[in-house]
Amino acid sequence: MSKIYYLCPDFERPSGGTRELYWHVWQLRQQGLEAWILHQKKGFRLTWHNIDVPIISFADSPVLNPTDVLVLPEVMSPALKQLSKAAVRVNKVILAMNWHPNYWQLAPGDNWTNYEVQAVLTPSVLIADYVRWQMNLPVTTVTSYVDPKQYFYDGRLKQPIIAYITQKTPDAATLQGILDAKPGCFRQFRWQAIADINEADYAHQLRQASVYLASSFLAGANISVLEAMASGCLVVGYHGVGGREFMVGEGDRQNCILVENGNLPAFGLALEQVLRNWHNDPKQYDQVVQNAIATARAYQNQTQQAECLATFYRSLLHPESPSDSAEDVLGTVTKHVQPQQTNVQDNMALAIADQREQNGKAVSASTENAPRVNVLETVISGGETNIEVTVANHGVNNPTSKALIASDSDSPIEKTSDKPPVTVTQSRRTQIEYTQAEYTQEKALESSNTPQKTSQSSSSRSGRGFGKVTQPRKGTKGKSKGKKAAVESISTLVQKASQLRQEGYLEESQALYKQAFEIDRTIPELWFNYGNLLQQLGQPLDAEDAFRQATSIRPEFFQAHLNLANLLRDRHQIEDAITHYRHVIQLEPRFSLAYHNLGQILMEQHRSPEAVEVFMIWAQADPKNPVPLNGLGIILQCQGRYHDAVRVFEKALTLDPERSDSLNNLGTLLRMLHRPHDALPYLRQAIAQGSISDTTLTNLIHTLLNLGQVGEALSHIEQILEQYPNTASGPLMQGLAQTQLAQNGAAIASFQRAWELEQKVAAISNALLTLLYRDDVSEADVV
Repeated sequence: MSKIYYLCPDFERPSGGTRELYWHVWQLRQQGLEAWILHQKKGFRLTWHNIDVPIISFADSPVLNPTDVLVLPEVMSPALKQLSKAAVRVNKVILAMNWHPNYWQLAPGDNWTNYEVQAVLTPSVLIADYVRWQMNLPVTTVTSYVDPKQYFYDGRLKQPIIAYITQKTPDAATLQGILDAKPGCFRQFRWQAIADINEADYAHQLRQASVYLASSFLAGANISVLEAMASGCLVVGYHGVGGREFMVGEGDRQNCILVENGNLPAFGLALEQVLRNWHNDPKQYDQVVQNAIATARAYQNQTQQAECLATFYRSLLHPESPSDSAEDVLGTVTKHVQPQQTNVQDNMALAIADQREQNGKAVSASTENAPRVNVLETVISGGETNIEVTVANHGVNNPTSKALIASDSDSPIEKTSDKPPVTVTQSRRTQIEYTQAEYTQEKALESSNTPQKTSQSSSSRSGRGFGKVTQPRKGTKGKSKGKKAAVESISTLVQKASQLRQEGYLEESQALYKQAFEIDRTIPELWFNYGNLLQQLGQPLDAEDAFRQATSIRPEFFQAHLNLANLLRDRHQIEDAITHYRHVIQLEPRFSLAYHNLGQILMEQHRSPEAVEVFMIWAQADPKNPVPLNGLGIILQCQGRYHDAVRVFEKALTLDPERSDSLNNLGTLLRMLHRPHDALPYLRQAIAQGSISDTTLTNLIHTLLNLGQVGEALSHIEQILEQYPNTASGPLMQGLAQTQLAQNGAAIASFQRAWELEQKVAAISNALLTLLYRDDVSEADVV
């Protein structure tokens, strides 16, 4: 097995950066990966954070194999350069925790790609965007983790303490000296300078403090601010640039007192006013603090971070791993949005069982797992989608191309894909294709007066039959008969090629397209159709060239940009795909498919803030469409912003009160927020609207059991057992109901049956069986 080495400086003082390195290694080992901390000195180990991971040193002469991964923090560029000079063959990854060039230690114009770096990890979207812009490297964002066992709010501990970290900047200490010298209320506050203490003591001091000073104006992910927020501190100070991602200084979502970055005078005045207000009314900032706690909660999902890290490294080591597929991240494509839940720690059995609903299958249990998103109604996965597209005559200027366009295509093409098949209702392919439905001489003659485009192709690949776009041959201008013949000839060839393709004669179809190109290579729709055919033939590089030819001839050809983006996405060229999805949206602001695919790919990359922005823009562009609101609600739920998600789902229902996926999503979320009475009507209505599956029935059964309505729950359990006999849902729910009825023997048999049906429910069954065998846990506690 390949090993992952995190190169860590031999730096003894407590530092968020070195802690992050140790924590990554711990998380990866929990995911079954061989990860190590690599120090310089033998026997050196950091203990102040109490993260116990295996250590190896250069003195141990470790052997780095070409298949191993060496991770270097951005501050260790000198070591990176030395490795490059020594020609050490190993996969190199940079963990970028700060955006400022002072940390990167690179000369102006120098680049990590010059030292064979293959990828970059970062906890910050801002840093990720900056690295992509400067270095054109693939970047994956994995947000940092704020431990809820150490960083939490307890109002009983709060004291009039102002805390700050001394190693950030001297600004906080400067303000302490100024305010200590002032008369009045300031002396009731005690200042706590935090320096060189272990993490447990540091967290304890944050739990005691009422105010935290964010004094760094060059912060990376600014995790110390999130730790202070999670601990219930009122944060006052700078965002440090990196904190802009989550620090909100005004409005209903205000979570801090934000000061212009680096403006020390403004910092001092703002802090003085805060302390005066606090002295007069200590509860004045309660809502700001609660918003801060909610903000930090989105960074307290340990399992999500671990899975993100594992996915990144497995993709790096095994590029064809199915763990990168959209289904693993976003669930199964169905006509209705599948419900998403978060585990609830005080209701263990139901909480663990909830997790199996995420992808319609049972998954490993974890009481710290927050909900992940499922695919929306029309998100693409495996090359198919639930969307009707009409692109007849859209923006066509080429006289020949008009004869190639039909109002719609009723001959779907099964796009080849190595992803697992998905269930789709009324599905249409991802690709949009122009075909010759019917041809008339009148159309050709009418087209002949339209100027023909002659722009050059930007295709960069050669040797695969794609040359420059040719100019019309001399002597043909104004000869309508010649043009008519050419149009008719190309139209006939395309019609025959389409027919052959539908019948499965792909190579013969390709030969006819090549004949058409011999007549005219300036028709964007011709390149577009050819690209679709090449994809079906399993020639993605040639298909990419064809789509690029189409967009080069007509840059506003948004359908070609879409298919190109889909192809790039499937080939894991993520940033290029994102660029083309955004271009589609610029060209067609109401084109739903582009928003869906862009939102999906951003969620796969764990860039949920950007995904939120995409769905918000979509909702504004199409205000009567509930689909973007459903997507937005799911992402907000994924971020832990549950009450915001409730409001968004409710807004979706005002647009379409009978939409089953909105009903199901809202009902499920309300139940997980311990509001089963509110949830029940929505879940019943969702099923009444025809959204019947083992998942939706399971949601309803959970709610009925929460309310003690066991009889009705049992009737729905019988429905699952009859209609879905090969899934674990039925026996799992049956076991829960039997437990509530104190039928422990029958419950044990049901849980064992669930285990036999789906091995992934082993953790669920083990947990429930263990509880049933314990004398100190009642049946009610199990349920």
